[in-house]
Amino acid sequence: MKEVRTNRALEAFASGCNCAQSVVMAYAEEFGLTTGQAKAVSVGFGGGMGRLQQTCGAVTGAYMIIGLWQSSLSNDSASTKDNTYSFVRDFDHHFRQLHQSTQCIDLLNCNIATVEGHQKAKELQLFDKICTHCISDSIFILSQMMEGKQEDILIQ
Repeated sequence: MKEVRTNRALEAFASGCNCAQSVVMAYAEEFGLTTGQAKAVSVGFGGGMGRLQQTCGAVTGAYMIIGLWQSSLSNDSASTKDNTYSFVRDFDHHFRQLHQSTQCIDLLNCNIATVEGHQKAKELQLFDKICTHCISDSIFILSQMMEGKQEDILIQ
């Protein structure tokens, strides 16, 4: 299932979706979202949230999925919130172990907030070289977490 989600996410990214949209779309059907809903709810999170280059879209997309996942397991909003926060922190820890940062600007090492910087990132193929790995790793970490296999996250 991990491979199916990864392929779905990378296909979405290749077709023009941002990192957040790609991660959310990989899980959309599983959580009862249409493709349009998945795209719409996550559109503002690409480029580190609106190209502010803060938290990576693949990470914020994963956070959205963690919220959907935890909400599907319990009707108790207090425990859902606590569990979601705990899994977000765990996800953050594992993603940082793989990439040393969750910040888009650090991951790309290029300012895509400017026209020149965005063009430079395209010319250097940073979106293909870096973003695809962040998306794939986000799907991997999410899958391991959802399967209760957190201890295997760094063994790829």
